Formats: sequence, C-alpha cells, structure tokens
Amino acid sequence: MTNRNKSYDNKPIGTPLYFCERVNGSDFDEKTYMLDRILLIKMVRGSVKVEINGKQFVLSSQHFAFLPPHSSVHVVKCSYDMEAVVVGFMMALQEVVLQKLGHAFFVYAFRKMVWQLTPEGDKTLTAFCTMFEQHCRKPVDAYSGDIANSLFNAFLLSFYQAVKDKFEDTDVTSATNKSIAAKFAFLLHENFKQKHTVSFYADKLCISSKYLTQVIKNSTGFTPKTAIDHSLGIEALFLLGNTSLNVQEISNKLGFPDQSYFGRFFKRLFGLSPMQFRAKPDLHLLERLREANRPLENLNK
Repeated sequence: MTNRNKSYDNKPIGTPLYFCERVNGSDFDEKTYMLDRILLIKMVRGSVKVEINGKQFVLSSQHFAFLPPHSSVHVVKCSYDMEAVVVGFMMALQEVVLQKLGHAFFVYAFRKMVWQLTPEGDKTLTAFCTMFEQHCRKPVDAYSGDIANSLFNAFLLSFYQAVKDKFEDTDVTSATNKSIAAKFAFLLHENFKQKHTVSFYADKLCISSKYLTQVIKNSTGFTPKTAIDHSLGIEALFLLGNTSLNVQEISNKLGFPDQSYFGRFFKRLFGLSPMQFRAKPDLHLLERLREANRPLENLNK
C-alpha cells in the first residue's frame, strides 16, 4: 500500500515487512492503492465506500476488510468522521501458519474480502489492532519482527476459528478449488507462450505453487507444469506443421531462451527433433496432446 512509511510523532511505525496506520477520511478519500501485501482494515467509526478489484463495498464500524496482495483498492467516499486502523503484512512471513491452516483457507478468506463482525469478534479484532499499533510505535529491535509475526498469527488463528465451520463445508472448499482451476486455465491460455513456470501462475492467484499443483492435479489428473508443457507442445506442433517460420523463430515466439533449449524441450515431449517432425509431420501427435489437455480446456466451459 502506498504511504506506508507514515509515522506517529515522527517515530517509525514498523519495518518494510509490516506496518500499522490509523487513517481518517482526509487521509483516505478518493485515493487508489495497489497492494503489495496482505491488508487488514478495521473500521473504528464512520463509514467508507470502496471499490476493491472492481467490486463496491460500504464499510462501517461493524466491518473489517481482509485483502490479498495485488488487490486494487479505490476509496470512493468517506464520511466526515471516518476512522480506521490499517495493518499490512508480507505474506512470506506467514509461512508457518499458511501450512497449518492451508492455502485453501486464505483463498476462501480473500474471495469474500469484507466481513461483518459479531460483538465478540469486534472485541477480539479491536484488541489485536490495539496491541499491533502499540507494538509498531516502539523502536525497532532484534525481536520486533518476531513479536509482530506472533500477533498477526494470533489474529489469523482467531479468524480461522470464527469461520472454520463455513470454510470446512465441502461445497465451499470444492467451489474455491474449482474457481482456482478455472482461473489457472484462463491465465495459461493468455500467458503460456512467454510464462513457463508454475510460480508465475501461483503468484497471480496469490497461492503457493504446491497448493496450485494439488488443485490442478485433483481437477485434471495432471500437474500445472504438465499443462504448461502440453500447451507449448500443441502450439509448437501447429507452428511447425502449418507455418513457414523457421525453428529459431518458433523458439522465440514460444518464449524459449534459445533454439537449442526449444529443441531439447520438443524432443523430451515427442521423442524427435523439431526438424524431424517438420520433415514428416505426424498429426496424431497433435491430436493425442490435445486430447490429453482436454480436462484443462473444459475447466473454462
């Protein structure tokens, strides 16, 4: 989030790994933010109309927002008395609790984004924000990161406890994973010619490569890496069999670092070199690969 280096009485409020700000309407009104970390917004008083990733919400003192990295937040209008506490935290620092709660929980939480507070939940979240704000007012020392991490982990565990019954419902988890798989299929279609790593797609979906692999394998029977290779293979066979582009040009078009790398990739996939295929095209290779990739293509239907 921009403006994250604000201070209280000219004292640092934290390290670049995390921050805490208390904002009011004049700070927040009619601004747009691109998030580079998890963001928690706890309303204290008043209300604010915001647009988050294209969807509009009205937040009041009964709400908090829990937003993933890479979100776009546009503040449309604040009430004159609006006040909120904003906590930001790098996702990488939550690796232990991510493994404990599971990436599917975070996908579920980030999909909803804005949550209504019960009276008990409001007390718990207010206590967390107070402690985190007080911690961020103190000078940074060797233990600051550990303390901030522990506080944020406590919030995440409390959050999980409050919503786990809904989250653990099979239909919710299944719908979440289906959504991830469909989004992966769309991203792959748009980017496979230049983006060949699973981590690229996982980052775009704000999940780990391991979790993306689990979801895609459960949905299609093969891994995201296999899906990437199959998409490249289908395109390579088409270009070799139906265009006059030379092998170097095809290699460049498909985002390989050089012709030699492309040749090794092609031979690993098909058992022959690009030139051998071009000399004697076997269209059955293309049909077999298309058929193998069909479960992934069906995710978008």
